[in-house]
Amino acid sequence: MRHAAALIPAALSLLMAAPLLSGEYTRHLGSIECAYIAQARFARDLGSWCPLWYCGFPMSLSYPPAIPWATLLLHKLAGISLARAYRLLSTLSYLMVPTAIYAFTYILYRRISTATLAATVYAVFPVQAYMLRELADVAHYTVPWHLVVLTVYGECPHTAGIAMMLLAAAFYVKYIREKTAISLMLSSLFLAATALTNLIALFSAAVVIGTLLGLKDWISGESPTLPSALKPALIAYGLSAFKLTPEFLVKSAEFGASSLSRNQP
Repeated sequence: MRHAAALIPAALSLLMAAPLLSGEYTRHLGSIECAYIAQARFARDLGSWCPLWYCGFPMSLSYPPAIPWATLLLHKLAGISLARAYRLLSTLSYLMVPTAIYAFTYILYRRISTATLAATVYAVFPVQAYMLRELADVAHYTVPWHLVVLTVYGECPHTAGIAMMLLAAAFYVKYIREKTAISLMLSSLFLAATALTNLIALFSAAVVIGTLLGLKDWISGESPTLPSALKPALIAYGLSAFKLTPEFLVKSAEFGASSLSRNQP
């Protein structure tokens, strides 16, 4: 196969993430995975209103639903516990990121060697984040930070969101270059999936795609019209608007602003 090299970083990631395939709940008390597992359980048992969170909480304002819903779906189809389903999705998300990096890099540069190198470096090497003492103390400099994010903090949606964001950006580039229906459909679908997975990843997608549009001479050789450039985003919003309601977006922005203000020195 022409792109068999993409299996190299995926295999290395699987080797490193193998412990995630076993067990259910984490021993790390700082992990947020319990919240996502609980959201899947609430969707199964309670529906749209959860009386157990904050003296009553509308699920329409809870976390983006893709990972909790996928957890619930895997739980029902495979007949495994919700915790086990979340653990398997965490492993899958970890494998998806180097694969998405490969696709994104290949579409940008059109070179298999460059794409393989980029994905492999991400998969196996620690990152510059270890220059921050706080992160280095957690991971002891020995493993990629993104593996720590999953094993210590349980952030499957963040990890899956990175993969969706990169695939959305990759197919957006193809759409700008080729103007084909399939590239438009894929860029819109992955952008919607990003929005339904993680809002930080959605913000990152906006930054990456905006930067790529600024480099239009490099990616396409011509300037796309404004309606053409916005079409994937408009379709993506149409696909995700059932969750990204004005109320949800306003409450998310308020929550983010309050979190930032609390963290100010």
